[in-house]
Amino acid sequence: MADKFTIARTIQRTVWQELRLVVTIGIGDNPLLAKLVLDNEGKNAPNGISYWSYEDVPTKVWAIIYTCRHMYVPVFKKQKGRR
Repeated sequence: MADKFTIARTIQRTVWQELRLVVTIGIGDNPLLAKLVLDNEGKNAPNGISYWSYEDVPTKVWAIIYTCRHMYVPVFKKQKGRR
């Protein structure tokens, strides 16, 4: 069986040959990590392929959550006042 990067390159090449579309691919140890890496790194990767593993969660995923935390604070404050 081919490794994940070979499969990703094959998908990119096939989509390009058949549809003439450039695609970016996020590879993760689960679907959530794959989506997060696609949205945060994959679109800027030189070859269009990025990978995050479970080991990347503390440094990369938590950094995203920490950066975006201000977006959710007002929602929680409003809900708290309604009770």
